[in-house]
Amino acid sequence: YLESIDDLPVQPGIILLSGVLSYLPQFEQVLKRIVRLAPDLIIIDRQALAPEEDACGSWWLQHEESYYGTPLSYPIQLILKSQLLVLMDGYECMESWCNDFDAAVPDHQGFLFAKKTLLEGAISDTLENN
Repeated sequence: YLESIDDLPVQPGIILLSGVLSYLPQFEQVLKRIVRLAPDLIIIDRQALAPEEDACGSWWLQHEESYYGTPLSYPIQLILKSQLLVLMDGYECMESWCNDFDAAVPDHQGFLFAKKTLLEGAISDTLENN
């Protein structure tokens, strides 16, 4: 395992974050570091979202009755969708979705982000070939 994403020995083309950002105490810094790596695609799936009227996002206590074989609770930070979109500087949200197996409360969504320069290159290539 690596101690930091900054220690990656290769340039990733795709990064997948599935249900993890809400459990990181400094998710903003992690996401900014990922954006600086500049992968072509970033997939954020199963993201717990705060209601937009919750100005700063909030921490909830998640209760799991049987998933781990014994009841337990742990903190989960809800993230504002608007905050997430701002943090994805240089990326365009191409798709968003809801998984039917995620909890209904709080709202969960998935997002596919593509690097804007990748999209601009694809458009240029299409125009040149037509």
